[in-house]
Amino acid sequence: MSELLSSHTTLRVGGPAGHFYRVGSEAEIIEAIEGAGDHQILILGSGSNVLISDTGFPGVVIQIANNKVAAEVDACSGATLTIGAGENWDEFVKTTIDRGWAGLETLSGIPGTVGAAPIQNIGAYGHELSEFVTRVRTYDIANKKLRTFTNDECQFKYRDSIFKSNPGKYVILEVQFNLRRGVMTTPIQYEELAKELGISVGEKADVIKTRQAVLKIRARKGMLLNESDPDTFSAGSFFTNPIVAEHQIPDGAPKFPQENGTFKTSAAWLIEHSGIKKGQRLNGAGHGEGPPDRDRVHQRLHRGQGRRDRRAAARTSTAGRRRGDCLLQHRDRSVGTLLRERARWKREPFGVTRRSRPSHAQCQRGEVRLDQARRKGRRNRRAHLPQRRFRGAPQRRGRRLRCAGAARGGGGAAARSERELARLDVHGL
Repeated sequence: MSELLSSHTTLRVGGPAGHFYRVGSEAEIIEAIEGAGDHQILILGSGSNVLISDTGFPGVVIQIANNKVAAEVDACSGATLTIGAGENWDEFVKTTIDRGWAGLETLSGIPGTVGAAPIQNIGAYGHELSEFVTRVRTYDIANKKLRTFTNDECQFKYRDSIFKSNPGKYVILEVQFNLRRGVMTTPIQYEELAKELGISVGEKADVIKTRQAVLKIRARKGMLLNESDPDTFSAGSFFTNPIVAEHQIPDGAPKFPQENGTFKTSAAWLIEHSGIKKGQRLNGAGHGEGPPDRDRVHQRLHRGQGRRDRRAAARTSTAGRRRGDCLLQHRDRSVGTLLRERARWKREPFGVTRRSRPSHAQCQRGEVRLDQARRKGRRNRRAHLPQRRFRGAPQRRGRRLRCAGAARGGGGAAARSERELARLDVHGL
């Protein structure tokens, strides 16, 4: 069976891979790339900021898992660390802090691997990766040769780099960092972080406490991945703050000077002060402090669901879920499968019975109109059948038709639909 990419992405979506290789050394990475031939290649780390179709990826997926670690420590210059591209980013940050090296604490909790970090030039709370990178070792796919980039050659910009500008050209093998020894941060510039630490903007803080504060803020916003909590399954934070001229920044908005004379301001501040408040929703989309509604998360992101099925499931109403007459998702089956398993019974004159699926409109709303089934049952003189069930084929007794779908106080179609739903092993939302 082909490897499902849903188990290798932070959103938990993605169909099968045509070919899947997990490589753990530089030589294996190069061998896998060259062995792909004319097949399309997808380089994968931890799968954050990646959205893969339910149809999968037909080419070659190469997951980089080399976690090489080399360190040179000097009392004056600090620590020079060479880290393999497959190392988990947050685990690397934690290790540096535990060893007494400062600098990366504000970048705690960012999902991904070390190899992916230079591509985006990740940053948070006043610091960017480019401040600490000294060189990046890569493999040039087009020219089939190794190449090492210095910090300047990486062309780091705000959430940009030469690797991002040339997608599919370079595969990052390892990254070298230079960190200072110390237990205190540089002056904290972000008000939110300073408030969490209980200090004023511009003051320094303990490195360990700063990491804990950053993780707490991210967890509160639903941005900290937790394998035991599906509500945290996300791509992380991928928006960018605007960089504009100083006169374009509204009064009171935070601003951070850039090297080219422009200023970066806060997109979150602009959204908040534009009149859009936390919790406000428009056509299903919302702006909030925390993660979205738990039910919708399970419905949208549950493994193995197609886009159409996720849309149908997301439209189920809260009232419908309480009644138990809406289309709920099963742990292992899609909404479409449930519809077929739960097709309601329509009874025609003279006892002729046939199966049919609910209408398209009913599917979109996520509800089966049981009241319609009850009215049809009454029209067919089946609304007051005895409260008993008969197995096998329908039997004619006098002028009444008794069948297995007979209801308690309602039409047979309605009762069968309710009983079938109750028997399904529906995933608790």
